[in-house]
Amino acid sequence: MSKLPEMINKHQEEIRTDWLKQMNSSVRRADLMSNEELDAQSRELMSAIAKGVKSGDLANLDGPAWDEARDTLGAISASRAKQGFTTSETATFVLSLKQPIFNAVRRENASDPAALFDDIWKTTQLVDKLALITADAFQNVREKFIARQQEELMELSTPVVKLWDGILALPIIAHWIARAPRW
Repeated sequence: MSKLPEMINKHQEEIRTDWLKQMNSSVRRADLMSNEELDAQSRELMSAIAKGVKSGDLANLDGPAWDEARDTLGAISASRAKQGFTTSETATFVLSLKQPIFNAVRRENASDPAALFDDIWKTTQLVDKLALITADAFQNVREKFIARQQEELMELSTPVVKLWDGILALPIIAHWIARAPRW
């Protein structure tokens, strides 16, 4: 039986602190996000992951125990898409959580190599699945942004002239005129 759920809950703040240090030295985008926002996102996600792992089901992140984690990842993805992050930068935010969890796993399982390997593998699978959820959520948000922008462009490309109050003039483009028989 894996000790990973217990370990994540026990060392949640330590893992998060280690995670923030690592992000500040490697994946942090100070031009797009403040330290306060990064701290809030990491705190919220770490809390949601800790709640999800309590279920003991690390393989199926579609279950209700993981609702909060999926919702949090969706909100983080939407926020980062609006701020101008890329898909890979957003997924890397989650993937960068591996090393801090590995560190906690190594400390807890120092005397048991089999348990160490098992928990490292479970961590890898868990964090990879969380990163995939993040990437999917990010892509969905980006697709919605693009669709909305396309609609806005279509509205801008159709000139509307206000003639009187409540009366508008719209151009009518008739392609059938070019094909109409000439008399």
